[in-house]
Amino acid sequence: MWVEFPLSEAYRASLTSGEIPGPREKTGEKTREKTRDRILALIAEQPTITTAELAKHIGITAKGIEWQLGKLKADGRIRRVGPDRGGHWEVVESSDE
Repeated sequence: MWVEFPLSEAYRASLTSGEIPGPREKTGEKTREKTRDRILALIAEQPTITTAELAKHIGITAKGIEWQLGKLKADGRIRRVGPDRGGHWEVVESSDE
């Protein structure tokens, strides 16, 4: 059985104009570090901020925020104090500054 899916007019126009949508570019380490810095700044301003609020401010998915928070925790840059609901984040001051 053969199934055909019609292409939208906008997609067809992009094909003929040479603007073919390509694969997403991989995010570089610099971009990830900027994102982590923004997360740290937001946590410093509002320790009770949620992952959903972080996602909205940063402009990435909640899953992406969870991944970034995991990296920050693993690096010892933040820690969670208290329970998931009702707790807060703390930015850990590094001793080498």
